[in-house]
Amino acid sequence: MDDVYEILKKRLGEKKLQNRLIRQVNHSSDIISYEHINIENFSVIFRLGRYLLKAFNSYDSGYRNALDIQINHNQIVLRKLPKEFRNYKILHLSDLHIDGNPLLLQNLADKLQNLDYDICVLTGDFRYRTSGELQPVINSM
Repeated sequence: MDDVYEILKKRLGEKKLQNRLIRQVNHSSDIISYEHINIENFSVIFRLGRYLLKAFNSYDSGYRNALDIQINHNQIVLRKLPKEFRNYKILHLSDLHIDGNPLLLQNLADKLQNLDYDICVLTGDFRYRTSGELQPVINSM
């Protein structure tokens, strides 16, 4: 894990990395603390939500919708963009929540297999919960 910090330090610089880590720790304490109650950290909420969705016959359709990955193509015209980036294709994946559904990763891989793009950008939430083991999510990616 120390290697990761060295790589980030070279890429961002020591001061920016330090500021980022401080913000991350402060954010974590907002999510998991005695002063702040984050509903995501209570497993009973997930069970209650699942029960309610099933009671209203919405669970199965919601599950199918989560696996129904949609691809949207957006064309953005920037007049001052360098010529090298004309027709540049960016694949933007957001809020994957990879560990929330075991079928999602394979479904995503199948969907992306034949796409033509120059770069892929991952943003948003990579994992389902706000706490817990991160390594399985990293391994999945």
